[in-house]
Amino acid sequence: MSYDLASINQKLSGVLKKLELLKADYPGLADEMQISINSFAAAVSSKLDDGRLLSISIVGRVKSGKSSLLNALIFDGESVLPQAATPMTAALTFIRYAPECHAEIEFFSSEDWDIFVRQAREYDAICAEAKAELIAEDEERTKRAKAKGQVVSRREITEQRIADRAKAKLNENFIAAHELVEMAEREDLDLDKLLGSEPVVIKAKNPVALSGKLEEYVGAHGKYTPIVCSTAIYINDPRLEGYEIIDTPGTNDPVISRGQRTKQHLKKTDVVLAMSMASEFFNQSDLELLSQNLPQSGVKDFLLLASQFDLTVSEHENKIPRDLTPYDRLVKGFVDVQKLIQESFHDRVDQIARQAVQQKNGDAEKWNFLLTTEAICVSSMAFILARHWDNLTDREKENLARFNEIIPGYTFDRKALEEFSRMHKVHEALDSVKSKKMQIIAESVKNLVEAGRKGFAEQSRSLRNSIQASIEALQSKDVAQLAKELKVQTTRLEKGRSSLEGCFEDAIYGARDKFSTILSEIRQSKAQFANLTVQSESHTETEDYTVDKGCGFLWWRSWTGNRYETRTRSYTVTTRYADAYEAVDQVESFANQARSMLENAIRSAVNVSELKNNISDAILALFENGTEDIDLDLLKEQIKAAVRRITIPDADFGDVDYSAAITSKFSGSRVEDSDIDSLKAAQRAALSAVISDLEKKAKEKTSAIEKCLTTTKETFVNRLIGDLKADNEKLAEQLKNKKESLKHLKTLIPVAAEIEETMNNL
Repeated sequence: MSYDLASINQKLSGVLKKLELLKADYPGLADEMQISINSFAAAVSSKLDDGRLLSISIVGRVKSGKSSLLNALIFDGESVLPQAATPMTAALTFIRYAPECHAEIEFFSSEDWDIFVRQAREYDAICAEAKAELIAEDEERTKRAKAKGQVVSRREITEQRIADRAKAKLNENFIAAHELVEMAEREDLDLDKLLGSEPVVIKAKNPVALSGKLEEYVGAHGKYTPIVCSTAIYINDPRLEGYEIIDTPGTNDPVISRGQRTKQHLKKTDVVLAMSMASEFFNQSDLELLSQNLPQSGVKDFLLLASQFDLTVSEHENKIPRDLTPYDRLVKGFVDVQKLIQESFHDRVDQIARQAVQQKNGDAEKWNFLLTTEAICVSSMAFILARHWDNLTDREKENLARFNEIIPGYTFDRKALEEFSRMHKVHEALDSVKSKKMQIIAESVKNLVEAGRKGFAEQSRSLRNSIQASIEALQSKDVAQLAKELKVQTTRLEKGRSSLEGCFEDAIYGARDKFSTILSEIRQSKAQFANLTVQSESHTETEDYTVDKGCGFLWWRSWTGNRYETRTRSYTVTTRYADAYEAVDQVESFANQARSMLENAIRSAVNVSELKNNISDAILALFENGTEDIDLDLLKEQIKAAVRRITIPDADFGDVDYSAAITSKFSGSRVEDSDIDSLKAAQRAALSAVISDLEKKAKEKTSAIEKCLTTTKETFVNRLIGDLKADNEKLAEQLKNKKESLKHLKTLIPVAAEIEETMNNL
């Protein structure tokens, strides 16, 4: 069943207007129902809005064709989305629709920047060591040459030689950090002022103008480029409505906090497009990127895209049988390349998945997930050429000529290009995701409506019953009877005060016991989330060493320069390593589980519905054995109104990032050797911080719930007596003009009935 928000809002608007007609006589019930309706309408609207937005995350290295693909998919081939300048500037980017074109730039925090500085300093230290090694090696080489009577020219120790030697000892994170810090120092930025500051908002008339203004922030030579953490770009193009695009970093992110942020967005996204060039489809570096960016679980839908596959078909042309027609050769080439790409990818991932299972490193789930995914070959350029067919630029004409050389004798036309682009396959996949999402949203809205209908039915029925009870009371009672009833009600409630307060005390003690038990369970479960996987890898290295063979007979070796001989020996280097992301994931998993356990404990510790029923039963029990004539129907409605006010604070603990103990001390994914113990210690500290923080919050929540229930306990009887007195006085006033009052109340019955019918058929 589908739900039309406009239709729902129209019905609710009509009900709200009718409630205004009842507010003067039944303000409490009318206000309560109005609040419920407004809350319900907001929840339904939010759910339906979520359904309209398709969130697309794209993972792939810079130059893999991400921008071209998105321009082809969403903007019909027009160059709307900006190109990433370099791997250094391809940070986390959000692209959304907005009526006015603008961008929001977020800078790194000072803690994040400290990581870059630390890595840059380490890079400098390694470079200094590399320089010293090169100098020593050159001096040794010169010394050996002189001993042989040879003349050797000294090699200049250039920055490039030093950098090449240093790169062999460090991963690319340190090199990137060095470049960023150098760029920031060159620009003489006021880092104390900029780091961690509020996002910078840039406005422009159109995407082209915005792209120009962004050069200062994301361009290869932009003034602020080195300190930009993420960018949100809002484009005033209607074709972007209904989409949110998240472009993830194109390189291994050295800042773990930002890497975790990327993973969290990937968990929430509707579909992940993982992109790699067909010519080297998900090679080792691309698979590492996938491993770093993909969360262990939570990704809903996943598309593997082999970009620029036209180039691969062209390279494969000489392997296609030549006895086929040009068109059949093109089809054969496409099928062969598709199969080759899929099988090669499957074999590599299967091997990694098996290793993950053997090593029990927690990554097996996501690799097995990838094994079920089939690659889609795409050519954004073919699609763009098809769309621009009648108005090709000179560059596009060159590309078309290249396409016509893929298979000798075959000439592409517009239709063939569009078909060859395979863009329709991606659209079909996205439509399937959208449809699936809409089904989930529809089910969620259905549950909301069903729950709302049930609650509204009770409220509207109570409203109608209250009106009917008032009419019957006016018809059958006089002022003296009302006064007598109020006296009896007050006396019995005062006598039963302790039993009513006992219902609240039982709820309070039950909550305390529940919280104590659940906190103990959380502490015991901590050990399950401190199982950091430590792996090892070995490789062989060689080194040169000098052997003194002795001076020889009559020092002939010394005279001939053959006394010293350089030999080479090999040795095995074993490195232990762990994944910092795994440590962060375990901390977050523990925090999520612990938070969920506490929230569920709060919701179950105080069963508000049960408490309300117990209170209602206890009140009615006070009047069961009395001889006095009490209007129980009217009393029941008055009791319902009183117990509906019983509430407790919400159970939401909110989201807190507990990973700072890890992210502030480590950079990149890999932690080696002696640093592993530091990583484990940081993880233990983070887990302890989770327990400490949640225990504190649990005590605060427990205290708030106890305070709320205690206050309600202390005021409930007095407030109920006050309500009964107010209703009694109101009836007494209406009895003064009984005929008109009855006439007025009877006009409210159909209004209440219409409300009930509308809400039952929402």
